[in-house]
Amino acid sequence: MELKKVFAALAAGMAAATAFPSPGIAGGATPVAVSDAKIGGFWHDNVRRLVCRWIPHCIKELEAGGRGEEFLNLVATGETLAGKEPSVKFKGQPWSDAYVYNTIEAICLALEIDPCGDDVLARGQAYLRGKMEEWIPVILAAQEPSGYIHSYHDLRKKPHFTQAGDHEFYVMGYFIEMGVAHLRTTKGRDRRLFDAAIKCADHLDSVFGPAPKRTWLNGHAGLEYALCRLADAVDATDGAGKGAKYARLASHFIRNQYKAEGANAGWHAAYHQADMPAQDMKDASGHAVRATYFYTAMSALALRLGDGELGAAADRLWESAIDRKEYITGGVGAGWHGEAFMGDYELANNGYCESCASCGMGFWADEQRRRGHPAKPSAVFERLLYNNLLGSISEDGRSFYYQNPLDSDKVRYPWHVCPCCVGNIPRAMLALKDRTYSISADGTTLFVEQFVSLDGAKAKTAGGVVAIRQTTAYPWEGTAELVLSPEKPTRFILALRVPDRTESPLYSAMPDVSGQFEATVNGKAAGAVLQDGYACIDREWKPGDKVVFSFPMPVQRIRTDIRVKADKGCVAFSRGPVVYNFEQIDTKEPLDKIEIDPAADFKTFWMPDLHDGVTALRCGELVAIPNFARLNRGQCRSVVWMREKQGGSGSSDQNGK
Repeated sequence: MELKKVFAALAAGMAAATAFPSPGIAGGATPVAVSDAKIGGFWHDNVRRLVCRWIPHCIKELEAGGRGEEFLNLVATGETLAGKEPSVKFKGQPWSDAYVYNTIEAICLALEIDPCGDDVLARGQAYLRGKMEEWIPVILAAQEPSGYIHSYHDLRKKPHFTQAGDHEFYVMGYFIEMGVAHLRTTKGRDRRLFDAAIKCADHLDSVFGPAPKRTWLNGHAGLEYALCRLADAVDATDGAGKGAKYARLASHFIRNQYKAEGANAGWHAAYHQADMPAQDMKDASGHAVRATYFYTAMSALALRLGDGELGAAADRLWESAIDRKEYITGGVGAGWHGEAFMGDYELANNGYCESCASCGMGFWADEQRRRGHPAKPSAVFERLLYNNLLGSISEDGRSFYYQNPLDSDKVRYPWHVCPCCVGNIPRAMLALKDRTYSISADGTTLFVEQFVSLDGAKAKTAGGVVAIRQTTAYPWEGTAELVLSPEKPTRFILALRVPDRTESPLYSAMPDVSGQFEATVNGKAAGAVLQDGYACIDREWKPGDKVVFSFPMPVQRIRTDIRVKADKGCVAFSRGPVVYNFEQIDTKEPLDKIEIDPAADFKTFWMPDLHDGVTALRCGELVAIPNFARLNRGQCRSVVWMREKQGGSGSSDQNGK
């Protein structure tokens, strides 16, 4: 089947932009936004943890009496702009405002979830709603009449846009994304933050751009993708084409990043993705968060502006990052020095794997999927979500990891000297509800990208709106039940992603489950065809049609490409999307003395007293727990990769590609 050129849209499905055609079902797809999401199963407990514990914890630490008190910078800025004496001096890092803004965005996403009778969750949402209403006037008061907003500069009385390391663009990017998120959460009824975001972007557009305007080295990418999202939102709310100037401004920044001016010329160029034109890039390098945000914008601009050069570069960089530099947990950025990507196959198990880099990879995966890459971006997002991001927050929801090494003995901490991840983590995780489904531009194909107990999704197909309800015990069981309710009998393709755990050639998993699935419709074989990583069912759908989709979930042994020296002679374990971890607390013998027999048979068992209950693995006295649940039972050593006894059938002396 040949799809037409597809159109990307704002998450709500309104704004459109041209994408590249692709054969089969590999064409681009727009995410189906779910603004009144009913989330059950595994993710209900994790949503509750974020809404009732983690985000309130962030608020507490940002306000007076907290460990950071960064919110007070905005209070003082508003006082200064009103001609009053500021109540506090500037606190924290120059980019501290960003923590407030991405926390607000996380709140916006949290308020789009229906508590479904969960009184605890409802009370948590009521608290967040009240706090957001309390914060918004303070934030608006901190914006200059011009649209400029950055408390560090106003309180320190520094000239604007003179030092890239002050991160004005980074902070304003989060400010803009906050405005877009708030508009959607309020269903367009409250434009206060959205109009402030437009005002900020208009100010930037008045200062920067082609000559005679300025060019600028972005100290930390983040603004460019925000401008793309703003362009979509403005097109959707204010009229098609009205947001185009923001995408063009983002393109100017991306394409001229290497042309730094004045004091910033040549400033750590490779570290900032500024050592060459963006369209010539092919190796994922430099600071991993800056890089993933930068590459996300490249992919987004390829879609929105039809920029084939940036698209080709984004694809090369994606291959570099996923095929040669991705950890089995989905983490990226191995280097502690510079929080950076290392060389190909340099994946030390004490690698950095910053939480924000996983957020960036998630955003990038979303844009790659929109552009037409089938299945793989959704698989990448699933891996980083269940292993790196989910594990960054503690079981009690009151501490976190900035770094996520695969070999560590450090427990999580309540705050950090640079707590940039605190709001970024929940905003990336809560976006799962909007990444569960996507729809082709012509409305002929509805994609199931993730397996989540989710009700409330409505996709607009060519024949009308289809309501979707999914029920699953994933990630512990490999079955999902979907009930489709079109407004009237409608023909379309239902394309269900078939998890095969092979999105990165760095890793091989045995037993191999590639392409294995079963699908029924109303109890009868569906006749699904495997295409581009999806099980495709092409039929006329009637209200109440029930699809049962199943795929194997064996315990799999993972081995790496022989070029990954850190894991030579080692083995890791996974089941479904979950990578497992061995903790010293579960065994008397030191972990580095243990060798796992290639024939060792690990069985699953339920561990009810850890992280709301988890499926763990056991072989004799050896126990493995999900990596996301690691180091919640006290300080000890925790590792993903274990030495494997050599010489047996299937042992790691046979690793390689």
